[in-house]
Amino acid sequence: MRKFICLLIIGAYQLSACVNSTYSRLDEKRVTNELAYIVMGQFAHRSTEFYRFQEKKAQASLSEDENNFSAHNDLAVAYIKLGRYQDAEKELQKNEDLYPGKYETAANLGVLYKKKENFVQAAKYIEKSLQIKAGGHMGLGDYYLKMCESLAKEDLTINFLGVAYDAEPQVNADVANKEYLISLIKNDYMFADAYLILGDVFFVEGEYQLAALAYGRAYDLGVPISIFSKINLLRDKWHANKKAGEVVEDKIRISRSIRKPLGQADAWVSEFKRVDAELIKKMGEAQSIDAVLQEMEKQGIKRELPLTVGVFKGYRVDPGAIFFWVWISVIAIIVFLIIRKRIKKNKKEAAVNEQ
Repeated sequence: MRKFICLLIIGAYQLSACVNSTYSRLDEKRVTNELAYIVMGQFAHRSTEFYRFQEKKAQASLSEDENNFSAHNDLAVAYIKLGRYQDAEKELQKNEDLYPGKYETAANLGVLYKKKENFVQAAKYIEKSLQIKAGGHMGLGDYYLKMCESLAKEDLTINFLGVAYDAEPQVNADVANKEYLISLIKNDYMFADAYLILGDVFFVEGEYQLAALAYGRAYDLGVPISIFSKINLLRDKWHANKKAGEVVEDKIRISRSIRKPLGQADAWVSEFKRVDAELIKKMGEAQSIDAVLQEMEKQGIKRELPLTVGVFKGYRVDPGAIFFWVWISVIAIIVFLIIRKRIKKNKKEAAVNEQ
């Protein structure tokens, strides 16, 4: 019997890119400024068909004027987006030979080398472009340069703004330019540091849901810091500010919850690209971002903001805990029945002996 009970108890425990072209500047102005969408990556990303159309358009212009600076530049950007890096470099070099010292050429060479993961060369050309045009072309300041320099160093102890990864949120918030971070994400949405630092800015501002989304994105992109260090900070705030009837989730559940919107965003971006491509085939030319969004609305494709994470109204319902206690109850009932059976048996044996 003892062996059987031990087995039951053991079983219970076991169950417990910022390119510069004539069309990229127009598109950038139309990108949503709703921060949740930006952090999730749920904003317009053009389709392959869009850049193929731009390739043909630029080639048509060059057939009329082979020295057309904008056409060479636009063609280079299209090639970068299509992954044809050698062709892009040739077009940019043509412009450098024809029109030396132009900002667009230096900036796009920087982006090209960043795409090729030659971060030293990327930083060199981005720095050159900023010497020509200090503010850059996408409201980034020198953040793209700082990103390239950081990637070239491969230092896993400090972020691209020179702050230790394990520093308190206030330290990042004090040195960060929020608008530059947002612009960097719009133009290079795969850079983990930008999300981590923006998360700290949101945290200091008291925007804990946005901070959670940003931390989740940074974690998903492989930032060299444990996500739980950030989740613990959020949980402390949620515990301190929670109202009667509110529950704060455990850190494991939060770590899962903050990553769910990323899949939702990826699905929406895929739909945007699909509709973008369909409209180009249907209309014979590239459509504006607004036109693509309107068509998506007609097709019933909507962007949805993620549900809040970390804290909610109600009572904690933990299926694992419920199952554990149900299992313990079953064990208790079985033990009770066994003991009762033993008692009855002993009484019966005692009665027989008395006779």
